[in-house]
Amino acid sequence: MRRVNRQIKGYIEDGGYALFGHSMGSWLAYEVYYAIRRAGGRLPLNLFVSGRHAPQLETETKFRYG
Repeated sequence: MRRVNRQIKGYIEDGGYALFGHSMGSWLAYEVYYAIRRAGGRLPLNLFVSGRHAPQLETETKFRYG
């Protein structure tokens, strides 16, 4: 996380940004948010995460492929 924080630091210092992550990227966006918070940096205006439940979990929705 420190490496990612160093790489984006110049982009986020002015504030006015949002973080977005999808699927595994949602975990990364979450961790980046808390790394910035721990470092005392300017937090994003929003943290957007998206994804879907794990494929091994049962669902009522039946998908048809092919």
